[in-house]
Amino acid sequence: MCGAAQDDKGWSVITAAGRMPAHLRLGNGNGNGNDKGNDGKGKGVRRFMRIGSRGYLEQIQSNVARPAERLTRLYGQLTSGKRLQVLSDDPLAASRAVRGHAVLEEIEARKFVIRQGQQVLGAADGALGDIAQSLSKVNNLALQASAPYLEESERSALAAEIRGLSDQMVTLGNMQVQDKYIFAGSQTQTRPLEQAEGVSLPVLYHGNSQAPVYAIDTLQQAGAGFTGQRVFNYADGSGERAVDGVDTDVFSLLEDLATAIEAGDTAQSETLREQVTKCHASVVGLRGQVGVMTQRYERALSVAEAADLRTRELLAEEEDVDFAKAASEMEQQETIYQAALGLTSRLLEMPDLFDMPW
Repeated sequence: MCGAAQDDKGWSVITAAGRMPAHLRLGNGNGNGNDKGNDGKGKGVRRFMRIGSRGYLEQIQSNVARPAERLTRLYGQLTSGKRLQVLSDDPLAASRAVRGHAVLEEIEARKFVIRQGQQVLGAADGALGDIAQSLSKVNNLALQASAPYLEESERSALAAEIRGLSDQMVTLGNMQVQDKYIFAGSQTQTRPLEQAEGVSLPVLYHGNSQAPVYAIDTLQQAGAGFTGQRVFNYADGSGERAVDGVDTDVFSLLEDLATAIEAGDTAQSETLREQVTKCHASVVGLRGQVGVMTQRYERALSVAEAADLRTRELLAEEEDVDFAKAASEMEQQETIYQAALGLTSRLLEMPDLFDMPW
């Protein structure tokens, strides 16, 4: 007769007492296959056979889980387009990808700075062009004022127009880009020009003499425009001015010219007009230098974009999935998974030791 029970380790325990088939009986160690005990009286002393049912089931589950895990991984790769889902997929490639992303972030930061400089240069170029145009108009108005027999009202109209152009240049000098004053030097949060009353200078300059610079590379910095001190010919800390032969700032020069025209002082007007011409030439020269700066920023941006493209290509080689290969492997794993399910189903339908007739 045969009995069964579970021991504390989850093994099926079979007890036999004389009716177990001979090939399954546990003998007394003499290899004769009988069920006699050590007393030799054949009283059916119990022997125990252990069958690892839990380990058997775990092995079946493992055989089914492996292809299922591979299918899940491949599905994630195909839907995301990325070969690396977790670091364990390819630790070396993942390490290279992490470094590549760090390089890419650095390049993106550099491109952002370069574009900021380009915006400042673009605004400075436009402002300098308008300032040069205003000075050119002032020069023409001064020439008109030199004509003989002008009426006082006509001279006053010319002076008023010159003062209006001066006000326009104050507005241009206070231009902002990204909430930063482009002609204030390094003091980009300080309004550089202020129209004053009751002082010797009609317009005061509150910026400094340090032109703005931007880091266009890890080892290079480039200027982005000029200070209002240089554009409008204000004296620096040592008393030097940007325009030779002009010992006053542009706004004071225009006010003096307007006053001379109103007074009908033709000789003084001509002297001041010549100085306006020099200031105009200086602004035109500064605008040309801005063009050179712009070309430097364009080259720096081209280098950064090339580095960005190359880094992204390297990252794609490390991270991106080969769709054809992944699809083929997924089809193969689906076949393996279906076969494992079928085989498992058949194994589970087979009778176990307890269902077998003895």
